Amino acid sequence: MLFRRVVATLALSLLSAGVFLPFAQAAEIHPLEYEQLRDRIKQRGSAPVAVWLLRLFSIPDADARAVELQARIDRLLVELGREALPGGRHVNSGGGIMLWVTEAGLEIVVNSPLALRVLFFNEWRHSTLLPQSDGHLDELDRRLKTSASGWVDVEATLAVPGAEFDIDRHTGEGSVVLKSPAQHSAAVDAAMLLFRRLGVPTSSGLPASTAGGVITVLDVSGVTRNGTVLLRTNERGLAELAWNNWAIALKAPGYRPMLAPLVIPQGYTTQPEPGAGQSRAVVFLKTPAEEWGVALATRNAIYRRALEDVLAPYAVSGTPRWEEAFGRTTVVLPDAELERLAQARDLRVKYVVIEKPINKPAAPP
Repeated sequence: MLFRRVVATLALSLLSAGVFLPFAQAAEIHPLEYEQLRDRIKQRGSAPVAVWLLRLFSIPDADARAVELQARIDRLLVELGREALPGGRHVNSGGGIMLWVTEAGLEIVVNSPLALRVLFFNEWRHSTLLPQSDGHLDELDRRLKTSASGWVDVEATLAVPGAEFDIDRHTGEGSVVLKSPAQHSAAVDAAMLLFRRLGVPTSSGLPASTAGGVITVLDVSGVTRNGTVLLRTNERGLAELAWNNWAIALKAPGYRPMLAPLVIPQGYTTQPEPGAGQSRAVVFLKTPAEEWGVALATRNAIYRRALEDVLAPYAVSGTPRWEEAFGRTTVVLPDAELERLAQARDLRVKYVVIEKPINKPAAPP
């Protein structure tokens, strides 16, 4: 997760070389991106852009840089006025802001003396660090594109300090587990923090919306149950949630990927061969806790517990080789037990890699 965050930050921060379209004393923008932005605005009325206002490392002190960046953002927003749409914003500490602009707003941005460079963000989940391997962001995007109103419901999973996690064997879905009063209290605090960041009022009851009406809170009953809130939003709201990473996951309500485990044979030459009628296999879990940025010790405990539970119904030979840090374990099973495991459809399991000996020396005459 940390590596992905560093890579994403650098990708957004570095000014790549190329041919740019200069505007008078203002921003650089690649001609192709400029045309893409104009086409997108003609089709949908607005477009997401990244506007760079500071050069990378131009102000080494982080606090001074943040103050100067915010001052420039405020001035840019004054220039844009109503041509910058509400919602869908993200400030990149490297020196830029992502926001939605109209056609007139695009011209203001590219001609602004504040803007150094303008980039086109072609979709709401561009550069997000949220997990995508479970298919939920794909499903949200599908629902968004087929929604006649342009609005979709989304379940946001909160970052709850001290929470536990589990993987459901019937769905393969990861979820927050809250057991103690302290965890319930932390979940409420996490929800309030999210609402403050979004600008959702918390004193007027539900539904409650952001000032621009882009995100509406529909239901908070999941906060103390599994650390979730139900929201309704449009493309700009999804972008704001995805870009800022204020939640640890966004899910499409009612969607269940139901991805069955893959059973894969893999050859080996140096491993000791199991006994007669036995096979060795490596069992890999689906690992949502890793994508959610869970602390290492907590994550290892989650995976060890899940792996032990996955193997509990089977007659394992010897002691498994636990590698919970990677969400996997290597086991030796009787062939019949391995067949049962492969057919079990325990959806916590992502892969079962069955090791097969290759280049086995011929038996002596």
